[in-house]
This record gives sequence, structure tokens and C-alpha cells, in this order.
Amino acid sequence: MPSVIFPGGHFFPPSLFYFSWMANRSLSSICGRCAYHGDMRELSLILYNIRSAYNVGAILRTADGAGVRRVYLCGCTPTPVDRFGRKRPDIAKVALGAEDAVVWEYTEDVAPLMERLRGAGVRVVALEQDPRSVPYTALSLDMPTALILGEEVHGVPSGILAYCDTIIEIPMCGTKESLNVSVAAGIVMYQLANILSHPPTCR
Repeated sequence: MPSVIFPGGHFFPPSLFYFSWMANRSLSSICGRCAYHGDMRELSLILYNIRSAYNVGAILRTADGAGVRRVYLCGCTPTPVDRFGRKRPDIAKVALGAEDAVVWEYTEDVAPLMERLRGAGVRVVALEQDPRSVPYTALSLDMPTALILGEEVHGVPSGILAYCDTIIEIPMCGTKESLNVSVAAGIVMYQLANILSHPPTCR
């Protein structure tokens, strides 16, 4: 049974509740000023159980600037549009229009999404403090990559980390053990975009 796309970009596969917001332009023009049109070395994001709408808005704004191809919103992560098709003002206030420019999808269960991405040749990288993690600056990439970010307090659960190909972290040199998730996302997004030869400066 085919999926259905309703006017405005609402996308509902029949098998599960799945929400997609498609910008009014083709995937090849997501970042019109960048030089990587059609480049398969693309970067996407997975936001898993990020509870704050303001964090989601900030991440979407940075994702647009970094040329991220697609953002997957999973679990309890709020979406820019509610189930009635209304824009969420709390996300829009921070994203400042990026919620309309960045292609995003919602799925409740992150594990099938990760399996689907890995089956399509995408490397899944988690940003999390873990005994197996390596500094984000030491990462080497040569294939499409999805960066997964977890809940603000508890991060990416160990069960999800087990599905990831690589775990990276941002070294902390002060008294605090971590950064705000939207700040950490921005640091790593631009680093990965640079590694994947996506010019971080598009103007």
C-alpha cells in the first residue's frame, strides 16, 4: 500500500505514524549556495527524545546553516508542525524559518530508522560520552553520515549506542561535564560537514 503525501508536505506511511515536512523545493536545492549538489557524501541528523522545543528550533536553524540534508525527529522530540498541521510557535520562534527550509521527518521508533539508514549505506554516528567514544575531531568519514543526538539529561541510551557505527564526544576541559545539546550539535555538525567536504561557509 503506497504512502500518501498531503498538501503542505504531510507524509503518512500506512504502517506507522510517520510525519514528514517537505520544504517547497527539491532535495537537490536544499542548500543552493553550497557546492555539493548531488554529492552522496551527505549529512543528516537524528534527534532522539529531545524534549525542549527551543533546542529543536536551535538545532534546525544550525542544520540549515550547515547544509544538513535531512533531520529525523524521533520518540518524544517535538515537531515543527503538530498533528493538526499547525506550526508550533515555540519552535518557529527559535528556528526563524529554518523549520520550513530543512527537510524533516518524524518516526516514533528510532531503531527501525537506524536499520533503514544503515541498509542504505549511511554511517550512524552518536554524539555521547562513553568509554568507546573518540574525540569528534578524530573522526574520518567517506560516506553519507547520520549524527544522532539524545535527550538533554540522559543522552543517547546504551541500547541505541549499540546500533551505532561510531561514538564521538566533545572533550570538556572545565568543571561541567557536558554542553547544551543544541550547542554541542552545532559544534559537531560543522565539523562533520567539513569532513564530508560540505563547505560550512555558503555565502
